[in-house]
Amino acid sequence: MPCVCVCVCVCVCVCRGTADDAYLSAVQSALNKVTTDHPHIDLVFYNAGTDVLVGDPLGRLGVSEAGVVQRDELVWRWAMGTARAPIVMCLSGGYTQASAKVIAESLTNLTAKFKLTEGHGSNTSNDAGGSDAAAT
Repeated sequence: MPCVCVCVCVCVCVCRGTADDAYLSAVQSALNKVTTDHPHIDLVFYNAGTDVLVGDPLGRLGVSEAGVVQRDELVWRWAMGTARAPIVMCLSGGYTQASAKVIAESLTNLTAKFKLTEGHGSNTSNDAGGSDAAAT
C-alpha cells in the first residue's frame, strides 16, 4: 500500500507587541484547532523560535522569558497528551543574547517535567551493549 502523508502547518498570527497571555492563548487556540481538524496525529514537528521574546528586533513581540518556557511546555503537553504523538522540537529564531538563556531554561524545564532522561544512560545486563554484555 502506498504511504499517504498529510502535513499540517499551523501558524499563530498575533499583532506586534503581543505579550504572554494573548500569545499563549493564541497558541492554545491553534493547538485546539489542530486537534479538531486532525484527530489522528503521528508526529509533531515543533519550530520553537525565540524571536517572540520582548526586545527581539525581528520578532517584535512582547513575550517574556517565562512565556517562552510556558509555550514550550504547552506544546509538549499537547503533543504527548492530547495528540499522543512523538515530538521533534527544532530551535530557531531569536536574535538577542536572552535567547540562549531562555532556551536553556526551557530545555531544563521540559527535561524535568517530562522526565526526558529517565532510563537513558543506565547500563544493565538487559541493555544491548551494556557493561555486562561487554564483559561476557
